[in-house]
Amino acid sequence: MRCKQARAVCIRHESSVAGHFWRQHAADEREPKGIAARLASEHVTCEQQRRTRLKSGVGSAQRPGYGLPHVMKIRRFSVSFRMSAVALACFSGGLVTACSAGEGGDDPETQANASFGPSSGSAGSTGSSPASNPGPGTGAPGSAGSNGAVPAPSSGSNGEVPGGNVSGVVPPQQMTGGTQNGGTQNGGTQNGGVAGSAGMPGGGAAGSGAMPPDEPPPPAQTGVGRVGVEQCPQGPFGAPLPDNPVVTKLFSVGADNFFNFEGPVWVGDALYFSEIGGGQNPPPSNINRFRPGGMLERGVLSNTGSNGLALDASGNLIAATHDVGAISTFTVPAGTRGQRGAQTFNNTRFNSPNDLVERADGNIYFTDPSFQAPPGQGQGATRVYRVPPQGEATVVDGTLSNPNGITLSPDGNTLYVTSASGFRRYELAEDGTPGPAITINLADGLQTPDGMGMDCAGNVYTVEHFRRLIRVFDPQGNEIGRFGGPASFDRDVTNVAFGGADRRTMFVTTLTQGQQGGLFQVQLNIPGFPY
Repeated sequence: MRCKQARAVCIRHESSVAGHFWRQHAADEREPKGIAARLASEHVTCEQQRRTRLKSGVGSAQRPGYGLPHVMKIRRFSVSFRMSAVALACFSGGLVTACSAGEGGDDPETQANASFGPSSGSAGSTGSSPASNPGPGTGAPGSAGSNGAVPAPSSGSNGEVPGGNVSGVVPPQQMTGGTQNGGTQNGGTQNGGVAGSAGMPGGGAAGSGAMPPDEPPPPAQTGVGRVGVEQCPQGPFGAPLPDNPVVTKLFSVGADNFFNFEGPVWVGDALYFSEIGGGQNPPPSNINRFRPGGMLERGVLSNTGSNGLALDASGNLIAATHDVGAISTFTVPAGTRGQRGAQTFNNTRFNSPNDLVERADGNIYFTDPSFQAPPGQGQGATRVYRVPPQGEATVVDGTLSNPNGITLSPDGNTLYVTSASGFRRYELAEDGTPGPAITINLADGLQTPDGMGMDCAGNVYTVEHFRRLIRVFDPQGNEIGRFGGPASFDRDVTNVAFGGADRRTMFVTTLTQGQQGGLFQVQLNIPGFPY
């Protein structure tokens, strides 16, 4: 019975130490003498390996009060295995008091991921056996940004959208906002190598695990995923915002007429976004293109009737289009227009599709407020819809007042929506069917929410239109930071998207007129999705 206890204790260590040895020798408790002989043979072999490593300058520190240190090479990474004489007694009929594994001091310490690629493992936990590694955690809430005075809603004069002309970029302007940022987020070991434990009490410090260089990294996500997730690094990730985010204005529209920049999406090496003009609903709309360091090209896709934009797996645009009240597609760069999914619901056009997101399996989710709906037409209610690959639209939520922003978690399992009714999330089934709405209660509720963004850690970015704020929430809906305000954005903010070579540049669209508003950018810590 005592050896049965020993076997149960020791087998817990099979993944990080020498499980193959323990299972071979501890399984047969009726031959203690034979086991002791085999154990002595293994001891000689391990001692020879230890001396060889010590001669070459590689070894591990001894821990006082414990048996001989033995260094083994197991599964291509080094661990130091310490076994006391009491443990030896297990195999001759005695009671096991400890079976412990710890890492030697020669492994490099794990660093947080600083590049757009997989990271190494994180430090092991303290104790007598390697505990399971913790998953992503939640950072401490950030301090509130300085809002400043809330400006009145903007209005502009009517006018047609110029098509096809090229405008020079106004020199960048740096604007500073309020304070923000929470503590470290998504800590713990995530997708790294096997981490060693710290050994028994009185032993050395815990060591870090190291991913074998010739083994493929584990999958980044579990679930269907969303388009663009394949470009996300493995993590772990830290705080999403720098200590002092610097907002830079890239350009304004440079004309007297009023326009609404909306729906930014990063495609290849350029940012595409809708330019919505004034006038009777549904208003005219074109799609512009901006290449960082280059020129703003207005109307590269003309008469699109578009608002929010998304990206499909082929790199073409999917658009929420208010001119036809449905979901449209546009090839890039040609701009050939097509349809996607149901164009009506209950034989009636949708109101004015506003924003959308696509899951990797082809499910599309979109918001349908009444902002740009033609008078007397539409659904008579504002809703969130799902269009599955089969094409027929179904209602996700029909209880929201003018739903606006919408985004999807990196694993494709959680849908987030903002509206005048608040902030909600929906867990999605394997086929994309949504579960019941879960309201995210906030001490400081969202005020006039607009577009949304998502980073590779699963943090949600919400836009507050009139307050000109961008707020950051962890996947559970806890606020972990914010930035912006009137000191950062000189017109009301509409939407956000990640882009640039490393996807750490957040592009921010606003209303624009003359030299006010336009397109802004800010460098953040975590890569994000292109829309």
